[in-house]
Amino acid sequence: AEAQIDNSQWESNLLKEFLSLGSLVAEDESINTSLTQFRNQIVEIYTEKAYETLQSERFDAADGYIDIGERFAPELPEIFDARNAVANAREESDRRARIEANKNDFKTFTDGDNIVEAENLFKQLKTDLPETDNFILNEGPQLLGVSLSRLAKRKAETKDFSDAYSFVIKGLEIDPTNIILGALKN
Repeated sequence: AEAQIDNSQWESNLLKEFLSLGSLVAEDESINTSLTQFRNQIVEIYTEKAYETLQSERFDAADGYIDIGERFAPELPEIFDARNAVANAREESDRRARIEANKNDFKTFTDGDNIVEAENLFKQLKTDLPETDNFILNEGPQLLGVSLSRLAKRKAETKDFSDAYSFVIKGLEIDPTNIILGALKN
């Protein structure tokens, strides 16, 4: 019969038949060989479906398929490997989501000229992303530079030239290519 892995009735009947065959192993050892092959095939079907489901980041569904396969053969290394794959994929997905959230918060902070919070998040992003990431090399420093240029302009408009100059210097350290900061320095 064709596998109907998303059909709980099919799964229940399959498990019942499997257990029934297992009870006959004591009577005929040759059944054990067939049962082992059968067990391996079932686990392969469910773990393949789990890996397929992981591609769309449906972690709970992937775990569900592994749970079903585990009912048939809990001791097989394929079950353990599939569980690890789900855990690793979930962890990586969470890491990417956290990074994206931090990038969005960083942009909010730089848009609002909240330099302290933006710098703290940028430090965190530097630990989460590779040194060669575009956000670390270009986008982040540019956003900080633009924010610092706005702060410097505001300070200069209120005749607070000391703080304005501090913002300019700090901004140029972070984003030396910022034309506005370069002009404000002169």
